Amino acid sequence: MDIIEKFLRQISYKFPKGYPDINDDQDMLMLEGILKKMGIELQEAPQISYNQLKPEAKKVADDVLQLLGFSKDQIKGTSGTQFIIYTDIPREILVQKVEDSGKFGSRRGDRADARGNFKVGNVTFLFKPLKTSGEYYNLKPQTMGITLDKYVPISQIQQELIKGIQANKRLDDLQKKFLTALVTKKDNLSPEEKQTIFKDDRFYGEFLKNFGEIIGAIEFGLSKNANAIFFPGKGNYPLIDYLLKTDSGTIQVSAKSPKGQGNTVKLPDLIRLIQDTGNKPDPDLLKINDIINDNTLKIGTTELIRAYGDSNLKSKLEDFTTKYPDYAERRLTPEETIERLELEREIVKQLNSQFSPMFTKAFNDYVDVVYIKYSPNKSTLEPEFKVIDEENFKVKLRTKNSPGHDSDKIGFDVSKV
Repeated sequence: MDIIEKFLRQISYKFPKGYPDINDDQDMLMLEGILKKMGIELQEAPQISYNQLKPEAKKVADDVLQLLGFSKDQIKGTSGTQFIIYTDIPREILVQKVEDSGKFGSRRGDRADARGNFKVGNVTFLFKPLKTSGEYYNLKPQTMGITLDKYVPISQIQQELIKGIQANKRLDDLQKKFLTALVTKKDNLSPEEKQTIFKDDRFYGEFLKNFGEIIGAIEFGLSKNANAIFFPGKGNYPLIDYLLKTDSGTIQVSAKSPKGQGNTVKLPDLIRLIQDTGNKPDPDLLKINDIINDNTLKIGTTELIRAYGDSNLKSKLEDFTTKYPDYAERRLTPEETIERLELEREIVKQLNSQFSPMFTKAFNDYVDVVYIKYSPNKSTLEPEFKVIDEENFKVKLRTKNSPGHDSDKIGFDVSKV
């Protein structure tokens, strides 16, 4: 048995089909998470903009955009005659609409789950969910050329960052100009250029999530008179994105997106912090964590309801599982996903009504981390922060899933008291 086969057999139980389906976004997200824990980063193939497509591909793209009412910035080419359209609208709806138009032929591939693509002459196109393409611009500290796993002076990080911006092949000239202005504190963008940046939801969302961690660390570090910043290379620091070294000690920081649907905190990270102090987590916290993390997304929700849901919610679950007995083994339709999400949101609500005070107390007792939400002022580009200091946490469970993006396990939402 070769090493790849052995690896696949070890992880096969995690996937509905018994193996990771490369055409299934949820499977690939799970596989990427497994590989990241092993220190392996998956790299996307280089992509090109709409303007770099061949004329025949541009013609097809224009026709599709006109049909769907999309914009050119949602298109990324994988070659001169192949392109992807990124969108939050469920692909099942879009594929059916394109096929029903009669302009692009029939979808190719598996009709059952609508992941097929279309081919018009030599031109091929398909749809991908926008929210699963959130790492396109490679703006994380680990991909921007920042020195990791050691304390580095802020001035050195600024120099490394400017080099990383210029070397980044995913960014266009305006995006590079914008990021450089933030690092150098020289705002040379026109109002029109700023408007273009802030209206590009895909770029700006990834900027806030990933680059915002770096520039936020620099600006928050300067505000605290920090001598150096430490960016961890791997996940050995639960809840911590970077460390600031000051004359009075070390500040541990967790960087979060200022948008409402930013990352949630993983339950095992809190449990690990509690156990590292020699204390025992609350039994219900352990049980909820085990149910969420030892099961697939769909099964985890089901088991939470069976363990903690009220009689009405359990009855709704039984109706759902009777109606869709194979729900856990296949991709759900948009309508079925909406029904599943109603159950998930209700159990999250019921769990919070019972245990939010316990979650909050655990954070305030054991989490010695400052939460920072950074964003630039849209007129001046000056840094703006929302800060949650230790012992001021308010914590509850939250699901980030939606009909167009149903792949994230339940996590903690952290806000200020």
